[in-house]
Amino acid sequence: MPAAILRDKLEFFKGADLTIVTPSRWMAECARESRLFKDLKIEAIPNSLETDLYTPLPKAEAKGKIGLESDVVTLLFGGEDGNERRKGFKELIAAVQRCLKDEEFQALVKTGKIRLICFGHPNDEIKTLGIPVDPLGYLDSDEKIRNAYASADIFILPSLEDNLPNTILEAMSCGTPVVAFDTGGIPEMVESGVTGQIVPLGDSVKMGEALLALIFNSDKREAIGKECRKRIEEEYVLDVQARAYLDLYEELVKTNGKSMQVPPAVPEEEVWETAPEAERPEMSPVQLETGIGPHFSAIYDKVTFRALKDFASYVFEQWQASEADRKTRLDQTRELTELFEESEADRKARFDQTKELKELLEESEADRKTRLDQINELNDLLNKSETDRKARFDQINELSVLIKEAETLLKMKQTELEELKVALDHEAKRAEAAEEGLKNLEATFAVRQARRLGLIKVKQLELIENSKPEKKGIRDK
Repeated sequence: MPAAILRDKLEFFKGADLTIVTPSRWMAECARESRLFKDLKIEAIPNSLETDLYTPLPKAEAKGKIGLESDVVTLLFGGEDGNERRKGFKELIAAVQRCLKDEEFQALVKTGKIRLICFGHPNDEIKTLGIPVDPLGYLDSDEKIRNAYASADIFILPSLEDNLPNTILEAMSCGTPVVAFDTGGIPEMVESGVTGQIVPLGDSVKMGEALLALIFNSDKREAIGKECRKRIEEEYVLDVQARAYLDLYEELVKTNGKSMQVPPAVPEEEVWETAPEAERPEMSPVQLETGIGPHFSAIYDKVTFRALKDFASYVFEQWQASEADRKTRLDQTRELTELFEESEADRKARFDQTKELKELLEESEADRKTRLDQINELNDLLNKSETDRKARFDQINELSVLIKEAETLLKMKQTELEELKVALDHEAKRAEAAEEGLKNLEATFAVRQARRLGLIKVKQLELIENSKPEKKGIRDK
């Protein structure tokens, strides 16, 4: 079948006056080597992008917009189609594993100073590398895409086959260095050491070494980022692409010698201005061939029957898989229904418990209010008691002062009493001496004569006895 289709295409393009335009010189060479296009005019005009949308941002600001610290080194890659062999995810993983053998790189991983960020969602194998991976998911605006590119210190494109990837143009326009394999039209955009690093196709070790060289050289990354933006502004802006197509159309008109009015050249800044509908030149219709060539027509019925047969087999297999999946999902639905019923019963039980707890809470709140009132009453009593205690304490202090004064007075009285006792003892001794003197005086001749003569009328015993009680009373006092 491919041979028949090719023969039909060769006959269809035989003698055709066509010009093939490819976005890369690599694809142009592929076209020149094909049997179908080798005799046609082939030109390479690179794609362009809107450089006013994809603009550089300060790395710290861009990283902050996606929740990263400014000193974290970020490696950006595309995470979609992780199982597609041509995307090179196997080589990307091997390149990161090469980086992990470097001690300085390991230190960055341990301290959380390096992260992988990716568009979309990466496959599970990348998540097992031991380096934090931040999937950005689907980005629904040019601003978010620009922020992602600008936040990256390095953009990695591990594709094994590619033409002129727009992702590289976008990364370079945002001032982000690119590390990629030497394949397709990529080397036409990325110049090693100037706008990034190109490594041999499929060589993961070299890619890992190229990453390490940029990771640990921030000055070089910054210089390459500036050169990336400069290269985009010089070669990949919309005006450059539009001018290239205008030049090609003018050349084709001159070469073919056809009578066709070519509008005069306009300044580049006005290339994209659209003329009003009435002023546009009349367009020539282009016929689109949708029929089947004679070589393919000869085998069309057989090919159709074979295709339908294969498709029927495929549909049957898909139906069987769908039925098996439907049964599995039905079982899962039943399990989920049972779980839902259990959950609903549990929810009702918890609702009843919640009502009980609410009632208990209300009772507790009422009791708390009562106890709060009691506490307030006790506080009032305590305040009164404290006031009374203070008053009594003041009285005690006053009584203490009075007691101290009384004790001082008592000590003074005791001192006076001791002095009186001493004086009394002294007087008692004098009295005893006087009594002894009286006794001795009574014994004298003169006293005896005086008593006989009646001159002394007081008896000796009365004199002595009258003096004794007085002496006793004084001692008692």
